Amino acid sequence: MKNAVLDWMVSCIQSEKNGGILASLSRNQNNGAPGGTMEELGDLAAFALVAEHGGFVAAERATGVPKSRLSRRLASLEASLGTRLIQRSTRRFAVTPIGEQVLLHARAMLAEAEAARALVDEQTTAPRGTVRLACPPALLQTTVGAILARFLNAWPHVQVQVQASNRNIDVWHDGVDLALRVRAPDASLPQEEVVRPLALSPHLLVASPQLLINSAPPVEPADLVRWPTLGLGNSPEQQCWRLRGPGGALVEYTHQPRFVVDDVATLRDAALAGVGCAVLPRILVHDALLAGTLQEVLRDWAPPPGLVQAVYASRKGLRPAVRYLLDALAEGYAELIAQGRCLEPPGSA
Repeated sequence: MKNAVLDWMVSCIQSEKNGGILASLSRNQNNGAPGGTMEELGDLAAFALVAEHGGFVAAERATGVPKSRLSRRLASLEASLGTRLIQRSTRRFAVTPIGEQVLLHARAMLAEAEAARALVDEQTTAPRGTVRLACPPALLQTTVGAILARFLNAWPHVQVQVQASNRNIDVWHDGVDLALRVRAPDASLPQEEVVRPLALSPHLLVASPQLLINSAPPVEPADLVRWPTLGLGNSPEQQCWRLRGPGGALVEYTHQPRFVVDDVATLRDAALAGVGCAVLPRILVHDALLAGTLQEVLRDWAPPPGLVQAVYASRKGLRPAVRYLLDALAEGYAELIAQGRCLEPPGSA
C-alpha cells in the first residue's frame, strides 16, 4: 500500500483517541456529538488497513493501531452500511464480495483525504521527506541515476530510496511512491494506476565493427545467420526478434543466442566485445555509436521501441516531494530527447 496513504489512514483511526483533526471536524459537524462523515472516514481507513493486511493482528503489527480499535471501527462501519464487509472467525478471514467493492471506493476516498493534506503541506513547506522509487537497473545506470543526483542537490530535505529491480512493481502493494517501467507502447495498463509517459526508447540491432569486418554487411534479416547473436532474458532456448522493415513489412527472426543474460548493460558489454549481434535500446548505445565502437546493423529494419513510463497509485494524493521528483524525471528525459538519445512519447505533441 502507498506509504503516504498508509500514514494518513493510521492518523484517521488514531484520531478517535488523540482528538486529531478528524475527531475535531466530526464534533463540529454534529454540534459536539460524535460520528458523521469524518468519523466514517476513519472507519473506512480501519477497514482498508485490515483488508490490505489480511487480518487484525497483521494490521496491528504493521501500524501499531490496537486490533481492538480496528475491530470496533470495522463493526461501526458495517453497522452503518448494514452489511458484512469481512467474514471473520477464529479460523477464517475473507473480504466479502461487497467488501471488495467498498474497498476500491475506500482507497479512492483515502487518497483524496491525503491529497487535501498534501495541498496544505505544499503551501506551507518545501518538498521534504522520503520518496520510494522502483527502477529497472539499466535505466538507473544510464539515465535515472544522474537525474536523481541533480534532484537531491536541488532539494536537500528530500531523501530517495531506490529499489533497483526488473520485477513488475505494484505501486499499491509494494510500498513505493513511484515506479519506472519500460513497456510496449500498446501494452494494456491496470486501471487503478496513473501513468505518465516520459520517452519513447527506440531499439536498434547493433554489433561491434570487429564482428562485422570479415563479412559483407547484412541486407535482410535472413543474412543475420552469418553472425552469432546475443539474447535478453532468462531462457537459453531459441529467441525471436520482431523486425519492422520497409513498407511496414514484419519479419520474425528466430535464433539461438550464444549468450543470454537478463541485464541489458551486460548485454551491451558483450556486444562491445564482439561476442555477437544484439538488440539494445538507443539510449544505452548512443555514445558507443558516436564513438564507432558499435555499429547499427540492418538500418532499414527496426525492433519495436519501448515506452518509458512513471507509474504511481493516485494523481490526487501526490506529496510535494513525489510530484517534484516526477517533474524532475520528466525534465531529465526531455533533455535526453533533445540530445537524440530517445524520442517524444506518443501523444505528447
